[in-house]
Amino acid sequence: MRGTMLAALRAVAEAPPPSFSGGGYWEAMHEEMAGYFMDKAFRTTFSKRDYTAVRLLGDEYRKRDPRRVLR
Repeated sequence: MRGTMLAALRAVAEAPPPSFSGGGYWEAMHEEMAGYFMDKAFRTTFSKRDYTAVRLLGDEYRKRDPRRVLR
C-alpha cells in the first residue's frame, strides 16, 4: 500500500501542470480586437461599430497617466 501511494505521489509530482483554456468564458479576442477580453454571451459577436467603440475607449484609457480605475 505504501509503495502504491508513493508511486502515485511521484507520478503526480512529475506530471506537467494542467493547461487552462478559459472554457469559453474568458477567451481572448482575435484580429483587430487582439489584447481585449470581453464578457458577452457565448459565441456571440458585437457589431463592427461596437468593436470600434471599444477600441476607442481602450486607446483613450491607455493614454491616461495615471490611469483612473474607480469613479
